[in-house]
Amino acid sequence: MTISTSTSAVTHFQLMTSLAEIASYKPCISGWDAITAARSKHVPFDLCFEEDTTLFPLIDCCDSNSFSDVCWLLGHRTTELDILVNAARACADSVAQFKTGDSKCAAEAAAANAAANAAAYAAAAAYDTDEASAVANYAANASAEAMYAATAAIDAAAFSASGDAAEAAACAAQYAKNKDFLRQAIRDFEAKIEALLVTGV
Repeated sequence: MTISTSTSAVTHFQLMTSLAEIASYKPCISGWDAITAARSKHVPFDLCFEEDTTLFPLIDCCDSNSFSDVCWLLGHRTTELDILVNAARACADSVAQFKTGDSKCAAEAAAANAAANAAAYAAAAAYDTDEASAVANYAANASAEAMYAATAAIDAAAFSASGDAAEAAACAAQYAKNKDFLRQAIRDFEAKIEALLVTGV
């Protein structure tokens, strides 16, 4: 669901969503609790009626929910796969210097997990909706690029258990960066659509 909003003479295109839309996809309990708390609407998603369609900027979900939650939502919407693919690439590229095969850097683990999440949702959505082959291949390539996340995730769990303060801090910092990459991917997508609306192409 999208809408363009106007402020005086300036039109700014924004991707929008609603609690009704999110509820229709049957979210996980933790993700639903986070978004409803942020919207001050504490109601089980199965009791969120269709009338609860007040729109709010999709990018706001990045403030209340996890990277994975927002990727999940975008994957269900299916029309903004470029956001997922671009976020995946940004996360993976941000730790490219650590791609040594045996790295045990927590920042790498955090970025790799995020990249794999975003790419996987993009690839799945492209497959499920029979998107153009170019988009599907793009998503699949991004997913393959992030597959090193599987072992990195184990490393991240080990760091967390070991109580290594420096690694924990690096991991937390990377999680914050991942969210910023996702926000930027959303803004870039919105800017692209806005430019198309302005030019009428």
